[in-house]
Amino acid sequence: MNSLYTLSMHFCLALLACAHPLPEYSGEIGLVMEDPEFQKVVSQSWSLVKKIQDDIPEVTKALALPDYKDIDLQMMAAQLGIPSAPVLKALTTEFTLETSLTRMTEGLQMFQHLLTIVRDHSVAPEKLDILLADIRDLMTQNYKVSQLAQLEINVVQYVDSGLAARLAGEFEKRVAAHIVLANLRAFAQDVHRSLRHMSAKSQRAART
Repeated sequence: MNSLYTLSMHFCLALLACAHPLPEYSGEIGLVMEDPEFQKVVSQSWSLVKKIQDDIPEVTKALALPDYKDIDLQMMAAQLGIPSAPVLKALTTEFTLETSLTRMTEGLQMFQHLLTIVRDHSVAPEKLDILLADIRDLMTQNYKVSQLAQLEINVVQYVDSGLAARLAGEFEKRVAAHIVLANLRAFAQDVHRSLRHMSAKSQRAART
């Protein structure tokens, strides 16, 4: 009987622990994430990321880029000096909303720079203009989220990667375009997951 009682108590405590919001989302941040305006802006950002994800295959098709299956793309990225995107994670007490928004902005700045270079060497610059406009809009949405959360996002202006000077021939230009678009696709997936997690946190906070 005592064992059954003890087990029941442990089970109840576990349920309470799961229901209790993380410290990061209690207090002011928790209230902000409950705000319908916050959820609206996150939803708009989500739609923009989805648009970017949908546009990338169209851009790839317009540029007539091969899949480069027989090429070590990681080695080519290193040779061309194409940087990797910042790492995004699920929101926790360690990986805060501020950290997530900062890394998103850093990544968007980086891709804005890289896509501008790809555009200048492209046979279909108008297609890349669409992606660049979406990225600018998403950066604006990111800023709105940070304002609503009363967070100051300190992002250092992205430094020129020097990629343009290394695009000597047609092969380098096409490989660079392929790598940048593939990296953007992966980064957009990470941003999509992060925004979904913010939305889930908002809904969870509203129910607690």
